[in-house]
Amino acid sequence: MRPIEYLRIPESLNKSDIGSAVTIGVFDGLHRGHMQLINTLKNVSSEMLSIVVTFSKHPLSILDSNFAPNYLCSVEDRVTMLHDTGVDAVIPLDFDEEIAALEAETFVQLLCKNLHLKVLVVGPGFALGRKREGNVKALSLLGKKYGFSVQNVNPLREQSSLITSTSIRESLKDGSVKTAGNLLGRNFTLKGRVVKGEGVGRTLGFPTANLTSENNIVIPNDGIYATWCYFNDGITDKKMKSATSIGVRPTFGEGHRTVESYILDYDGDLYGKSMTLEFVDRIRDEIQYKSVSLLTEQMHVDVLDASKILDN
Repeated sequence: MRPIEYLRIPESLNKSDIGSAVTIGVFDGLHRGHMQLINTLKNVSSEMLSIVVTFSKHPLSILDSNFAPNYLCSVEDRVTMLHDTGVDAVIPLDFDEEIAALEAETFVQLLCKNLHLKVLVVGPGFALGRKREGNVKALSLLGKKYGFSVQNVNPLREQSSLITSTSIRESLKDGSVKTAGNLLGRNFTLKGRVVKGEGVGRTLGFPTANLTSENNIVIPNDGIYATWCYFNDGITDKKMKSATSIGVRPTFGEGHRTVESYILDYDGDLYGKSMTLEFVDRIRDEIQYKSVSLLTEQMHVDVLDASKILDN
């Protein structure tokens, strides 16, 4: 099927006698600003379906060949989080050249025909259709023609700055995971699988779990972090304290960038497990030490600092 053909109400909800309130976007990370849109969607859809259309990849990745974003979460996690908000339906849509070429009016006709659109909930700067011709003013005029209204939601700000996925990515690239968590409304998480490392941490008395994640997911800046760690294996499902190092281990000569987590009070075989790291706060920068013994002393301090942060 062509991606645009997935733009339809799921069969389990398809009722011709009921309209829908719809919001459209990427919703990368599903941050507090997104939640303001979602909550408005749910409020206006008390007697109709609430539907979120999420683009599985950013439209600019199709429109601009030089645009290659790092996402805040996977598409699967994003869809799960959207479902968890309590909306009636989430429709992942693979934005492609065909969708990019649709005129705004044609896109609106599809929304009205396939989703029974009655209310379109939009955020700041929203536009759809070829060359972003379907801005709020144009959509309001189309609404009069096709029988739907446009609900424009005011942007959410934090200290006078807009809360956006871009601002959260920038915070993470700066290592400001606490700021990123505040903008998200929850701690930033990084998911992946534990792979075999070089065993350096074990020789120092700090065996670490080496995490490999999807290539297109943003990773916080190099440094040491206080993190919660948990495994999605149905067995080890409790959160465990951990100190996580991101970087190139400069004390041993710069190598490839790694994400390594020392899990407090845990000793077990982790290889192959699916692991989630929840970043709470940054402890310090990654530093090159003059000796391994100095690094080891600092690692003891890092673990104590991580434990104190996570206890608060």
